[in-house]
Amino acid sequence: MKKVLPILLIAVFLVSCSGQSQALSDSAMATKVAAILTAPATATSSVPTATQTSTVTPTSLPTDTPQDTATPLPTDTEAATSVPTTLATSSTAASPTATVEPTSNNATATLTPAPTPTLSAGDPRSKQGTPSWIDNMADDKYWPTGATEDTDLNFTNGHMYLKALSGRFAWRLATFGTNNDYYVETTAHFMACTGTDSYGIIFRVPDITTADQGYLFGITCDGKYYLRKWDGKIPPKGHMTYIITDKASPAILPGPNQTNRLGVMAIGSHLLFYINGKYVEDVQDASYPKGYVGVFINEDNTTNMVVEVDQMAYWLNPKQ
Repeated sequence: MKKVLPILLIAVFLVSCSGQSQALSDSAMATKVAAILTAPATATSSVPTATQTSTVTPTSLPTDTPQDTATPLPTDTEAATSVPTTLATSSTAASPTATVEPTSNNATATLTPAPTPTLSAGDPRSKQGTPSWIDNMADDKYWPTGATEDTDLNFTNGHMYLKALSGRFAWRLATFGTNNDYYVETTAHFMACTGTDSYGIIFRVPDITTADQGYLFGITCDGKYYLRKWDGKIPPKGHMTYIITDKASPAILPGPNQTNRLGVMAIGSHLLFYINGKYVEDVQDASYPKGYVGVFINEDNTTNMVVEVDQMAYWLNPKQ
């Protein structure tokens, strides 16, 4: 009996140790799961999923090889960036893990609010009246802030700063609602840039939580505009398609610290594009009939490129 008792005590001790080890494992697993649920989707920030694509053929056919051979087609690995799956809907959003501030390269940039644009004849904004939604970037009420694998987003002195971290297309989506037909504008500028560095509006993103589909209308540092379509559901890593290849336009103010106002009017399958109030092109494409809007960034040449966003506005059921 005296020999049996120590053996039983040892067995109880081993069972206890085993149970403690399992508890630690469960805790570690819970921490990991929580981190995954609150982290941004790796497809980049703010910000891209999925309705079935339409069979409507766009008037400007997207091709896997751009017609402008001087501009390389983005590879699958360039493609998607994301919004955090836990979206910031008020100023109580989690504190950013990094701060985006203008660097010494951006010393000429101002921190004053963007002036109200002077509207010329034909400017679509002049026809729309009061915006259904407008954000002058005073705070992070409509945006998920902080760093992800691909971007960092912060607010300073009435401006939103979106910083590229990975060299891939990356975006953040506003948490404002999704609709079919709208006119959306963003006013922004490069802090520093060269060549084909670009930024712009991502729109008609069907699913804000995965943000892996949508259109991207952007401008480059050297004064060109383009339209691309991202479908993150195409294996193995998604695919970016040109609808409008890079085209030079006198409507663009090229280079760093040059404020440009980009506009997209989406009415059914008809997509119309404006730069500084001037019409530049339109296409027919019904791949994504409705969805969220946001800002995207792509650092082709400038490491950790930063774009300062001064305003984003949105009109439902717009007038052409």
